[in-house]
Amino acid sequence: MDTPIKLDVETDPKELQKRISFEEWKIRLHKRKLQELKIQQKKIALERLEVAINTFTNGACFLKLSEYGDVVRIQFEDGRPQIIVNVNSGIEMLYNVLKHDFIGGKE
Repeated sequence: MDTPIKLDVETDPKELQKRISFEEWKIRLHKRKLQELKIQQKKIALERLEVAINTFTNGACFLKLSEYGDVVRIQFEDGRPQIIVNVNSGIEMLYNVLKHDFIGGKE
C-alpha cells in the first residue's frame, strides 16, 4: 500500500496539504474505477440474460443499461412498448427485468 504520511514538527503545512490532496485524489480515482467495474458487471449480466431470454422465448428483446447503471431499458423486437426498469443492485436488476413478460407477470 501507500506509505503513511509521517507528521513531525518540521513538516511544512503547504507540503502536508499537497500530500493530503493527492491522497484524496487517489481515493476519488479508486471509487470511480470501482463504480465503472460495477457497471461493467451489470452490462455483462444483462448481455447473458438477453441471450438466455432470446433463446427460450418466442420473441426477441434487447436490454440496455443506462450510463450510470441504474436503469435498464427493455426493447422488444415485435414492437411492444419499451419498458424501463429502475435498479439498485445486480440481483434486483435481474429480477426486475425477468418479471416483465418473462416469469409470469407484467407491471
